[in-house]
Amino acid sequence: MATPHTSGEFERDVVVIGGGGHVGLPLAIAFADRGARVAIYDVSEEAVERVNAAKLPFDEPGALPLLERAVASGRLTASTDPAVVGTADRAIPPALQLAMAENAHAHITEVKAPHLSMISDPGVVTSVILHAVRATT
Repeated sequence: MATPHTSGEFERDVVVIGGGGHVGLPLAIAFADRGARVAIYDVSEEAVERVNAAKLPFDEPGALPLLERAVASGRLTASTDPAVVGTADRAIPPALQLAMAENAHAHITEVKAPHLSMISDPGVVTSVILHAVRATT
């Protein structure tokens, strides 16, 4: 990653839009771990509270200590306030997050549902989880 922005024009180097989930959060953690000042903008109050409490909503090997360190240092924060987008030098929208994940050959399943698809469409989410279990055991 490029050297973090230090001119003082922006409070943060990057904001990850919709970054409280499985694609954006690992990306935000990686940027913060490399010294960037990162904000996550997410409409989910639950996701924002989880990130700010340094709690992972999913199992990602090795990510929890990085998240804890990034939050404790102040390099990673999350907010439901859309104004946070304007505080960063760069913004990473969901489409770019997906492109990065695809480039890394990640398996991605998109669910056409409101933000909390595990509640609005639990059958699809259960199928994805069971498929992942079968693929890794």
